[in-house]
Amino acid sequence: MPEEDWDPPRRVRASDNLWREFGLAAAANNRKRSDLLRDYMRRYVAAWKGRQAKGDHDGSSDTSR
Repeated sequence: MPEEDWDPPRRVRASDNLWREFGLAAAANNRKRSDLLRDYMRRYVAAWKGRQAKGDHDGSSDTSR
């Protein structure tokens, strides 16, 4: 993979115990922490986007009559 396709490293704050247990849980499922975090982040963002206004109205009219 070319270097320009690499994701830059990010810093995450977590207790040593949580980080260790997360690593153990990930390894038990043959996964890497970083892969699991990216998967979770994608799902979280997709859910958030699904809750956003769709832009099909401006909110000034009431159609619930």
